[in-house]
Amino acid sequence: MIGGEVRAPGKYRTSGQAHLRDAIFLAGGVAPDASLDSAQLFRTQADGTMKILSVNLAEALAGNPVDNLLLEPRDRLLVHRNAAKVDPATVYVKGEVAKPGRYPLTTNMHVEDLIRVGGGLKRSADPVKADLTRYAEGDLPRTATESIPIELSAAMSGNPAKISC
Repeated sequence: MIGGEVRAPGKYRTSGQAHLRDAIFLAGGVAPDASLDSAQLFRTQADGTMKILSVNLAEALAGNPVDNLLLEPRDRLLVHRNAAKVDPATVYVKGEVAKPGRYPLTTNMHVEDLIRVGGGLKRSADPVKADLTRYAEGDLPRTATESIPIELSAAMSGNPAKISC
């Protein structure tokens, strides 16, 4: 059985020895959102217990014998979704802006871009200073890794020394 991010998940019968790469081929290949870093193979042992084997799917598809395992009857393969493709990086704009919220994080984003996507500063905002807080990616609960004081007037005036996000 092959499940997860393949084009045609389901049960497949083989006429003999099949490797993990063969099973992916039978299932129509990996889906566009598949993660190639890791897949799990659930194997039922002779004593009825289940064993989980993690493989590097990219290496298995390339034919690397360490990851392109020989499948056994009743094996189940799970191909995961690539979280970065499904849930792209975002930035939260909070505080004294017109439209606080979650926005896509783009490359080379600057403080002035954050203020623009947040709808601009409210009249009640401090036009001189702000704080930029960075969080470690993937940590739950989120842990602040860096807090940077920002001179808003310099950042908004196109100062080349402005901070990138």
